[in-house]
Amino acid sequence: MKRTFILFLSTFSLLISGCNLDLIESENSNKLGEIITVNQAQIAINSETHYQVFEGQINENNPPVERYTDVISYTVNESIANQSGYQAIGEGPFFTITNRRFSNSQQLSSYASYINNSGEIEFSTNDRTYANQYDMTFSSERDASSSTYQIGKSYTTKGSQRRYDKDSHNLQLISQSKTVYTPKKLETLSISSGVFDTLRIDFIENSEINNIYRSDVLFESNGSQWIDIATGKIIQGSVKTTMYDAGSYGTEYEQSITFISERYYLFDQALANKEIESQSSNFVNLDKTKGKSWHHPTLL
Repeated sequence: MKRTFILFLSTFSLLISGCNLDLIESENSNKLGEIITVNQAQIAINSETHYQVFEGQINENNPPVERYTDVISYTVNESIANQSGYQAIGEGPFFTITNRRFSNSQQLSSYASYINNSGEIEFSTNDRTYANQYDMTFSSERDASSSTYQIGKSYTTKGSQRRYDKDSHNLQLISQSKTVYTPKKLETLSISSGVFDTLRIDFIENSEINNIYRSDVLFESNGSQWIDIATGKIIQGSVKTTMYDAGSYGTEYEQSITFISERYYLFDQALANKEIESQSSNFVNLDKTKGKSWHHPTLL
């Protein structure tokens, strides 16, 4: 039996980035206050999306830029894998988004989110830590069901997480973030995977990680992301981040490093030995309107 899940791509706001300004053409429709409609395509089950990633640190030594491939897969699982002994509160199936990073075909990291029938993250896990639905909150001034953006009108999102060690199950960190998004203008983007009509959205993000067993970290980021108005898929973006480290426990934050990350959409394809399925079930909880706290199905 085919299972289908309608997932609004703009809801899964991956901070992907990268852009060659010489290949961007601005449209005439950039008037302040103008309403832009972004169509929301369905995410195909048993498919994966590939991105090319470039990351580099900014300092006097001009260190080399690292190149990665990110592969995001979309699957359905009847139950949550026996991860850290977690028992799901609700019943499956669970829409599962897995983000894996590779360098020269070698996997470096993995992050997975299991989304339940209410559109909430039931469980998330990475290589070292995990969190369940009661450990994660998200709120937004923008209605998740809306397909329109207003040029120049900013909206704010806030999130928090409590994450636990996968082996000891001890609390490892508490994170909080605040992001302000501002739709800027329509732009035609030409990259290796094609030509896309996009909406550019600038953002400023501040996040703090309070580590239990080591120094706290503060991140300040600013950048842009380009959303394909035909599908809602984030095609490209750019983000500059400065990390401040508290050093020894209890000290004031001191600037540590600044780096730039760029990420380009490459292609979609079916998973190996899998058949892509259509969609119908709603896995984004639209009953929770703007301003109310709900669990944000995103990959961090």
